[in-house]
Amino acid sequence: MNKNISIGLAVLVVIGITGFFIIYNKNKEPQSGKINNLANMTKFVKNGVQVEILKEGTGIEAKNGNMVAVHYTGVLESFFPIQPKSQNLWQAL
Repeated sequence: MNKNISIGLAVLVVIGITGFFIIYNKNKEPQSGKINNLANMTKFVKNGVQVEILKEGTGIEAKNGNMVAVHYTGVLESFFPIQPKSQNLWQAL
């Protein structure tokens, strides 16, 4: 009886891990899509940081002292792709 329970739990764990990896990989953007998107970006260097504008805003321009919401993706170009992401980060100009 205990052997059947152990086998059942092992099967459930394997199914759970498999499901996790399927969902995790489904949310990743393919590398070829990233390369194609790079050609459409405006690039410049500001304070030693490469800035790429994916979609320029059309709203009111922020002024010194205003609070703004930004969405950014940080990427290390060497070694391997790491993408720390932050959404709705409030920062004073």
